[in-house]
Amino acid sequence: MTVLLNMLSENNYRMFLDRYDDFADAEDSLEAAIYAYLELVDNRNKFESGRMDFLNKYL
Repeated sequence: MTVLLNMLSENNYRMFLDRYDDFADAEDSLEAAIYAYLELVDNRNKFESGRMDFLNKYL
C-alpha cells in the first residue's frame, strides 16, 4: 500500500508541476513561495489535498 501511495503522490507532483511550472525561485523565502502558490491556484482549489501534497513536496 505504501508503494502505491508513493506512486500516486509522485504522479500528482508531476501533474501539478507541469500545470503550475516552477512558481518560486530557490532563493525565495518560504513565505514568498507560499504566497506565489496562493496567487497562482484557483481559490476553490487552493487547499485541496492533492494540491497541498504537491506544495509540501515542492517546498
